[in-house]
This record gives sequence, structure tokens and C-alpha cells, in this order.
Amino acid sequence: MTKFAPQNRTLVFIKMRRLKKNKSEGREDLGRLEPGAKADIVIIDLTGLHVGLIDDPIKTLVYIASQKDIETVIIDGEVVVRGGRVLDIDEAELAKQANALNQQQKMSFAKQNPLGLSIEELFPHSFSQKEQRTPAGSCVWALKV
Repeated sequence: MTKFAPQNRTLVFIKMRRLKKNKSEGREDLGRLEPGAKADIVIIDLTGLHVGLIDDPIKTLVYIASQKDIETVIIDGEVVVRGGRVLDIDEAELAKQANALNQQQKMSFAKQNPLGLSIEELFPHSFSQKEQRTPAGSCVWALKV
């Protein structure tokens, strides 16, 4: 089997991207973990049930893993993500700001809507108020927003 066999395409792609980037930037100190070399390290946890069977860690990383699997990120020797959390960002505040911007955008869409539809008509909720009231014993999903 050659190193360019179909089952090795993912790894070859990753290696080619890394080497091409290093050469194009004139940076021979990239792509190595040794004293004096610049190193950004990402530690990814592939043990979650959603990942499933790991026959090939590189393919699993590329095709199945997501941002939720990132455990630690070290940039130029500084830990910026630990335990899956960005250390210098208040995630709750960021989410609050993002939601406020989303609400502003929805209002803007409603104002510009040529049919004069309301925000509720443009962006209907998944459940009506009546559907949200469920009889005792039924399954209810609780969403934290």
C-alpha cells in the first residue's frame, strides 16, 4: 500500500497542510515539539460516547469530533482553554450579548419585512402556549435559556 492510499488521505491531507503552511511562512520552527520551536497544542478528548468506536484517531478527529471535545489549548506556552472552557471569556456574558444581538436582528427583519409579518410570524416558536401545557405524567423537556 502506498502512503497515498485512499484510507490514508486524511492523514496525508493534514501533513501536507502543515508542511505547506510552514514553508509558505518561512517558519521551520513550526510543526515540531522541541525547545525553541513555537508550539500551539490542542488536546482533544475522543472518549465520549458520541464519538463511538475509534478505529482511526485522525479520521475520528476530522469526521466526528466537535468543539465540545476540546479539552485543553496551549498557545505559545500559555493555556487558553482548560477543561473545555476558554479561560479569559465570561461565557454567560457572551451568550447574553449574542442573544441580545439576535433579538435586535429579528426586530430588524420584522421592520424590513415587505409582508408586514410580526416577529412571532417570522420566527414562530416550536410549541404554541397551549402545546406547552402538558397533562400530568407526560414527558416534558426543560430547556435552560
